[in-house]
Amino acid sequence: MSEAREVRRFLGKLGLFLLPLMLALGDFHTTPLPSDERSQTCQYDRELGWAPRPGLKTWYPGTAPFYVEQNSLGFRDTEHGPKTRPRVLFLGDSFVWGYDASQTERFTERLGEKMPGWEILNEGVSGYGTDQEYLMLRRTIDAIQPDVVMLIFTTENDRDDNSTNMRYGYYKPYFTAEDGELRLHGVPVQQSINFWYSWLRPVCKYNKVKGLVDKLYASVKPPIVTVSDPTFAILDATRRLVEGHRARFFVGLNDDAPAVQCWLDAHGVASVQLKTDLRFTSNGEHWTPAGHRFIADTIYRFLGNRLASNR
Repeated sequence: MSEAREVRRFLGKLGLFLLPLMLALGDFHTTPLPSDERSQTCQYDRELGWAPRPGLKTWYPGTAPFYVEQNSLGFRDTEHGPKTRPRVLFLGDSFVWGYDASQTERFTERLGEKMPGWEILNEGVSGYGTDQEYLMLRRTIDAIQPDVVMLIFTTENDRDDNSTNMRYGYYKPYFTAEDGELRLHGVPVQQSINFWYSWLRPVCKYNKVKGLVDKLYASVKPPIVTVSDPTFAILDATRRLVEGHRARFFVGLNDDAPAVQCWLDAHGVASVQLKTDLRFTSNGEHWTPAGHRFIADTIYRFLGNRLASNR
């Protein structure tokens, strides 16, 4: 066990010893704890920072409440079982996960209706950057055996996501591109304080207890790191991983991204523009139900001729 883990464990035990004492002193003032889709639908993951919680069934508030049901792998998707049809796997962040959409409204489910000969799998995880999507794909590709992998690139924030070890209040892994090679850093990932709050929620709601937890956490948290953007190296590693498994790799762009488009064209990666104004105006401006229909129709047309040659 590393020294840092020993320190964390000691401080955790110390904090748990002091919590009842602080409560006994009579400070029962409370404050709302931070909460988002990562703390509510995900769990700590030492390689990814956070990963979807298997078997979860819950309502999430969003712009309006929407129901979240996650399968035995943790993905907001149906159970797929053994492969019986060719598979299209979608990677992405909250746009693929379906923030502000019911599961039946999402573009992946609508695409499945249009492509009955194919199995559509959704591996979206809210808040992920291209780096975490690549690591998740590396973890799951052998079991899922996709024939096509399509990454939905969020142009507004993915390059920022890929350039740091901290996003949305959560620590995450990060890559650097050195001498033409990707190098992974920050693993095992620090457990973010929002997960500490989740574990200790019954007592962390008390102001003094939360203050103690904050102090304990501040003593062990690593510094925030920012690196040169490794996005293009991550895209290339994802492409090579997919093609190494004899699958086809495509990219969808949710808005204009000239530099990313230029790289895709230069490396022969077929892509499709998914820009639409059919988006909510709050909580990240995700696609509305009509937006998901538009995305499904656009991807269906894009995939049509490209997949027909494989059938």
